[in-house]
Amino acid sequence: MKTTEIPEDLRTLDRDAIRKTAALNAAGRLKHFDPFSHKGNRGHLGLIAGSKGMGGAAVLAAMAANKSGVGKMTVMLPQSMHLLIHQSIPEALVADNKDLSEVTRFDALAIGPGIGTSPLANQMLIKSISSSKPLIVDADALNL
Repeated sequence: MKTTEIPEDLRTLDRDAIRKTAALNAAGRLKHFDPFSHKGNRGHLGLIAGSKGMGGAAVLAAMAANKSGVGKMTVMLPQSMHLLIHQSIPEALVADNKDLSEVTRFDALAIGPGIGTSPLANQMLIKSISSSKPLIVDADALNL
């Protein structure tokens, strides 16, 4: 069976082989950094996340980005949530999500967790896609 085919009965999949293949594929794509490098050598991520009532999504996404080994990270979210990020992830920078010109200064972008489907969220998605930066699209950005 080819790896692209999905069997009718998913119980027949060799899950261990799939995990090993996925781990090898991922390992080959990860950059290896000098353990003595500083955050400026690891890139600057712009994370566009959160909206009224969805601050937890921004916090969880920022925590995940930190664990992935990102160098610097700026979380773009409503100004009313800046304190939430400062208290939860003190190493993160924050910016107002209404300043769409900000997306050009990042090395990569991630957009979606908790942004909602408002016209502003749609504008942020369009600006992110048109930036030609490496981009992760998730959650509400997929809905848009």
